[in-house]
Amino acid sequence: MIRWQTGMAEGILPWGLVLSAIVVVILLFTGCKGGSLVYHHRIGMHPEAPAEGHVDVKSR
Repeated sequence: MIRWQTGMAEGILPWGLVLSAIVVVILLFTGCKGGSLVYHHRIGMHPEAPAEGHVDVKSR
C-alpha cells in the first residue's frame, strides 16, 4: 500500500526494481555455490559413483 495514491509505477520505481535486482543477485550467488558443492566437492552424490580419476579403496 506504499504510495498507492500516486500510481502503480511510482509505487514500484525505484525500490521495487532495486529489491528485485538484489534478489536476482542472491539467487545467482547461491546457485553458483550450490553447483560448486555438487560438482566440485561431490556433496549429495551417491557413494557408488566415484569421482573421475579417483581410486576407491575399500576398508576392511
